[in-house]
Amino acid sequence: MKLLILVIIFIIVVNFLKAAMPRLRSSHRHGGKRTASYRPIFTPQTGKAVIIGESGAWLNLCRELREKGLPINRPADARLLLERLRAGQKAAIDEFHTEIVGCIRHINDKIAARRAQSGIMATLFNWFHIWTLKNNVVSLYALERRYASILQENIATLEVMYKSPEYAGAHAELDVIMKLRGLPGNYVIMNNLQLHASRFIKFEGVPLQSAQIDHLVLSPVGIFIIETKRWSKSFAKSGSYHNPFDQVQRARYLCADLLKSDFGKLPVRSIILTEGALPPAPPDSYVKVLHLDDLNGYITWFKQRELFPEQQTAIRALLEERVIKMELPLVSAEEPAPVELLDSDLLKDLQAEMRAGSKPEPYQRRAVLIPTEPRPLKAPEDVKYMPPSMRAEFDKKKYL
Repeated sequence: MKLLILVIIFIIVVNFLKAAMPRLRSSHRHGGKRTASYRPIFTPQTGKAVIIGESGAWLNLCRELREKGLPINRPADARLLLERLRAGQKAAIDEFHTEIVGCIRHINDKIAARRAQSGIMATLFNWFHIWTLKNNVVSLYALERRYASILQENIATLEVMYKSPEYAGAHAELDVIMKLRGLPGNYVIMNNLQLHASRFIKFEGVPLQSAQIDHLVLSPVGIFIIETKRWSKSFAKSGSYHNPFDQVQRARYLCADLLKSDFGKLPVRSIILTEGALPPAPPDSYVKVLHLDDLNGYITWFKQRELFPEQQTAIRALLEERVIKMELPLVSAEEPAPVELLDSDLLKDLQAEMRAGSKPEPYQRRAVLIPTEPRPLKAPEDVKYMPPSMRAEFDKKKYL
């Protein structure tokens, strides 16, 4: 009887310990380090993942295009702008030619006003001023040629961009970000991170100081480092690149090392997302190679919780500081390149004068003067500048 009671008590104690063990093992230190190996299954949240940062490759490409007067936000804007530039090139050149002709007429009126002034001092002063105005006319013709050249250069730039590896890589990163938006709501996506080592470390015998990460997924099941590549077969065979397997492994190692001191050893997995060709993987590579359609399925396949919400919050705050933020304001891509891309102070000043309705200094054209008294010294010059109809009615003998 006593033996039976002891067996029953033993069974009760064992069942109690089994029930209490998961809670004891799931506890972690105050500083965020996890100390237990057991992690329960987590429940994904509804909604879309949180997106932090933009595609670094696309931001760099977009910034280069804007410096050339090409307002781009997304790849679709580039196609739209190219079509508009091609269709509106002739109309834009004709419109700018009309603007230049108006400015030149305005300058010619100024030259005529200066020439009409008399006096030795005025002549000397006006000579230099007229010389400057004539140079302005030459500059306006040069601006007209430059404007036509810029329009052609912009069209060529956009055409070359579509065939460049930079555009293919930037477009691939945008596709990956759009795909990762479909992850559950308790996943955080960070793009374009720059990590720097907090101490001297080596990776495979080589010092590791920094690493750039295209995409980082922070989730309850761990961290995923994603390197995006869209290479052609010829480029993959050329060998003129940094090996992507080594690149993503270095980024994974540095990320794990940065988090280890505060959060302990965390599962950090590395992925290469490719829609093209890649060089052969090293024999000992643990990098997962995926296509875009398989990306979210692979990440959500892991179910065992590795990070608790408070740990995720602390890691997010730490990594978010490493996101390279180059936010560009939205611009309109509906019109061709503006005239302001010429950055000409002369053109701006003339346009401002013409908009304000300013006129050159008042003067009188000698061709319309009718002398009322004989002026032996100036009469021949007056007759010279008279229109033919007026000259025929005037008694030239009286003044010649």
